[in-house]
Amino acid sequence: MPRPRFFWHLFVGWGALLVAVVAACFFLASLVLARLADEAQLRRMTDAAAALAARLPADPAAATAESFAAAAEELSRPAGVALDLLAPDGRVLFTGASDPVGGPRATALGWPSGLPAILAETTAGRVAHASRYDAATARRLLAAAVPVGPAGSPTAIIRVAADTAAAD
Repeated sequence: MPRPRFFWHLFVGWGALLVAVVAACFFLASLVLARLADEAQLRRMTDAAAALAARLPADPAAATAESFAAAAEELSRPAGVALDLLAPDGRVLFTGASDPVGGPRATALGWPSGLPAILAETTAGRVAHASRYDAATARRLLAAAVPVGPAGSPTAIIRVAADTAAAD
């Protein structure tokens, strides 16, 4: 009689270990997939910003609000992002015509909170990004700042904001 009891103890122990390993693998895989989804969203955002930068005149400050809004509207709809043009010091020059993703522009008005760090990174010629959770709408906002012009002295910054509800 001791043999069957020993067998069941081993079976339950190994079964519990297997369930724990599968749960840990599932958790780690979900973290990796979330990181990959954020990277893909950032790539779409920077591609939209690069396409918008290509349509801007040599001096982005010389663009008109109507021309910027038209170009931003055309690019923001398929990408599902909100586009704004900022001066190198962080002032908003132009905003896109509409908010295609249902709320990131309203949420992005206070972004970025760490403006000096974001501006320093974009002035160096790198894309800066930030993510924040908006408790009012229960949504996460992903925003990126893409420099326009030469590294070291960009002529403008394109701010791209996207809601990550679909990816989350």
